[in-house]
Amino acid sequence: MYEVKLTNWKNFEAEVDKLEGEWIFRGQSNSSWELTSSIQRFFIDADIITKKKSSKHRENIERDVVEEFSAHASLYLSNIPMTDNILEWLSIMQHYGCPTRLLDVTCSPFIAMFFALDSGTTEASLYAINASHFKQIDGQEILTEDDVKEFFISGSNGSNQVALYSPRWRSERISIQQGLFLVPSNLQKPIDEILEDYLPNEQQAIEFKIPASMRKESMRRLLDMNLTSATLYPGLEGYCKSLRNLLMHQCDIPASKRKKKPNNSIQRTPLTLRR
Repeated sequence: MYEVKLTNWKNFEAEVDKLEGEWIFRGQSNSSWELTSSIQRFFIDADIITKKKSSKHRENIERDVVEEFSAHASLYLSNIPMTDNILEWLSIMQHYGCPTRLLDVTCSPFIAMFFALDSGTTEASLYAINASHFKQIDGQEILTEDDVKEFFISGSNGSNQVALYSPRWRSERISIQQGLFLVPSNLQKPIDEILEDYLPNEQQAIEFKIPASMRKESMRRLLDMNLTSATLYPGLEGYCKSLRNLLMHQCDIPASKRKKKPNNSIQRTPLTLRR
């Protein structure tokens, strides 16, 4: 995968401007992390705990979990998909925190940058993947419901592919975050390893390395764009997440300028947060 080391916000904007065509993005708060789905990380932990190898059974275990979830979903959800499309069920499971093979991505490089920097203290990464390249390989950019079964069959036969999927069931969060999913055809390899073989031109997949020194400036730039947890996560959850940035601002205020009354120092507008 092609690597680009960023130096500052202007450098980031310049690199994004160079991207031609349709791209998708993912931010990760630690550059040492692989591009891997939550269920793949689960299997790694499970193998360590159980001291058994799950690699030959991962797809079967996933299928059992999907069947269990779909059988009980009506107890918790008023609207459930009238389909046997496994990816549609996985998208709902992903939304509620179940480990799945889906990897969240966004059409916005700035939203991806927010997710890269919203937590952590070390060097972060922002991945950019040329979405139009999927069409060149598979004949289409977005995996459709008619092609899901064939896609999974190819994976069970050892084919390592990655596809884009945009669910019919779109939560408010997915819509706000301009989200869709990267889907591996099987669960044996991390997604970044598949992309290494899958995209012959290394500049079709780029990892932007974000140094820790960029974090403070970049978060202020994103705040100017109204990209905060409060705007990217609907409801009280997002507001509570956004308080982390407020706490960070409080920590950055010199003791000599800190107000004595907590309420006066806490109740600030986004504009005053930048000062």
